[in-house]
Amino acid sequence: EDSKNVYIKNLKDNYIPQGNDFVASFAIEITDLNKTLVIEVINNKLNCYYGEKTDVEVSAKTTNEVMNKLVNGRTTFQGAFMSGELSAKGNFKTLRTFDQLFQFNVLS
Repeated sequence: EDSKNVYIKNLKDNYIPQGNDFVASFAIEITDLNKTLVIEVINNKLNCYYGEKTDVEVSAKTTNEVMNKLVNGRTTFQGAFMSGELSAKGNFKTLRTFDQLFQFNVLS
């Protein structure tokens, strides 16, 4: 239960606004938590929650372990995708913006 909210806090803490006309949406299904993390960016406003959203630009699937690596700066969204730790479909231009939107600091 706790690690779920950590992801939302980490996303909010490491969010980098991309300008007023930037819009993106992601749904990341965390398979072993049986939860979907929805991330919406609309005009510099970030909205993160657990739930269902069908009309996202990028739909991804990964595990709790990979999400931990992501928010702790040990892998990037694109890196996890390229290595097969995360599967994604949708708009790949948007997929590439994830790592610009969120710049996680590596925890030592």
